[in-house]
Amino acid sequence: MRNPQDNLKTYWLRQLEHADGNMEFMGGDLDLPGSYLDAVKGCEGVFICALPETPSEPKLIETVERGVKHILRSCLEAGTYTVIITSSTGSSNPKEFEPPMRDEIEDWLDPDFEFPNSQKGKYSPSAKTLVDKTALAFEEGHPDMRIVIFNPSMILGPMFHPEMHGSLAFFRAILNGERLKEIPNDSMSFIDVRDLAELELAALENKNARGRYFGVVASWHWKDIVDTIKRHYPEYSIPPCNYEDNNIKDIAPTKYDHTRKNSLKVNLRGLDEIIGQAIEHLKHRGELVVHTEL
Repeated sequence: MRNPQDNLKTYWLRQLEHADGNMEFMGGDLDLPGSYLDAVKGCEGVFICALPETPSEPKLIETVERGVKHILRSCLEAGTYTVIITSSTGSSNPKEFEPPMRDEIEDWLDPDFEFPNSQKGKYSPSAKTLVDKTALAFEEGHPDMRIVIFNPSMILGPMFHPEMHGSLAFFRAILNGERLKEIPNDSMSFIDVRDLAELELAALENKNARGRYFGVVASWHWKDIVDTIKRHYPEYSIPPCNYEDNNIKDIAPTKYDHTRKNSLKVNLRGLDEIIGQAIEHLKHRGELVVHTEL
């Protein structure tokens, strides 16, 4: 982290069970070559689980592409040859039409096309694509390295951080009616954060694992998603499905080739468990209004 002495950034991690004596915070900056060297020395593997999420700034692309190179070079210098990266299915987004089934080896977003056409300046898909390509190119040039990349979409599940952010904050906004004002004729892919962690650990331990893997269970139409939400959270008001007024048929959810992911032999939660457990977690955090019968 940029400032390991900042107690506001670390206190909640220090409070985790077994943290004392098993957790160390070290400085590092994506813009500074070699700043992660001390952190990766002596490690069996390195997990790159997060990159800066400032989607309105084009500099995000430059920062994450260069930053991943800096981390990988530090790993190489330290003799730490296994790196697991959490990226995004956005790096496999098609330029125009959705293919019958996405393949994590063959399908790539075109950053040159995506960048000028980014909606509202959201540069994250382009950045994640360049992260994937940069990491795989580095591995190709350094055969001793083993780099595994996971491409998830919406990640739900328990959050340790005291402040809501990321996919879980977006999901809470949906439940509260602040987002998803109408049901889109589209689909979304999900995974529970604990299952994604299990996949990444399995990849660390499987010496044959390398390259890109889809980090999703499946993709579901938003109609099915909001119905599942309603079953677990009756207070939720299902938004209107306006496209049906024009006799438009539901699109088919995005399909993924799960062959590589399944080879890691990790059992994943389905949509009902993911949604239900995420809602219970939000209730436990006091993030949702729960009506009780008198």
